[in-house]
Amino acid sequence: MAAANVSTRFNSFVFFDTETTGLHKDEHRPSITELCLLAVHREDMQTRDTEARVVNKLLVCLNPGQPVQPRAEEMSGLSHDMLESESPFNPDVVRLVSLFLGRLTSPVCLVAHNGNEFDFLLLHSELYKVDGALPESIYCVDSLIYFRQTRESPGRQSFSLGEVYRRSFGEDPHDAHSAEGDCVTLMKVTKESSPDFLQWVDDNAVRLNTISKMY
Repeated sequence: MAAANVSTRFNSFVFFDTETTGLHKDEHRPSITELCLLAVHREDMQTRDTEARVVNKLLVCLNPGQPVQPRAEEMSGLSHDMLESESPFNPDVVRLVSLFLGRLTSPVCLVAHNGNEFDFLLLHSELYKVDGALPESIYCVDSLIYFRQTRESPGRQSFSLGEVYRRSFGEDPHDAHSAEGDCVTLMKVTKESSPDFLQWVDDNAVRLNTISKMY
């Protein structure tokens, strides 16, 4: 994967999360049931408030074309029956996401927690199935790596998004395991870690199109 040049200064941070039919194991090939992109400008990431007033957001529910596994349904609240009338991940969704990203101030970087092991991989699998691609100018970074590298970890401390939020704010995150809720949670914990997090992204982001498919 080609890392961004150390002089790259990203202007738009797009927090990205998916809900899915389940995990990639036991021959199950997951599909996306919900995706959210929540975009915040660099200047808004540097304010002291945990909230950002200027936010651009894209939230889409999708027909996964397969049953939602029980555990995934329990966590996300999304069932196959609920999604049956929604459109699948198709070229229209690719255009929608591309148009959303294209209207943001560049350079643009997607931020996902455990993205290198799940969300980015699954996104590429969905794109591959419809012969789609997102703009080559888009970068990405996995926030899980940042927290593992920069936070003290006595014993086998968890760096799940929920645990990072609890250690940062002393309470449970709101709307956990909804795509939008997890994007808001991720924005808050990374905003609380700025400007260090912003510099880390500038130094460590890679182009999204260098990430492999999940399957």
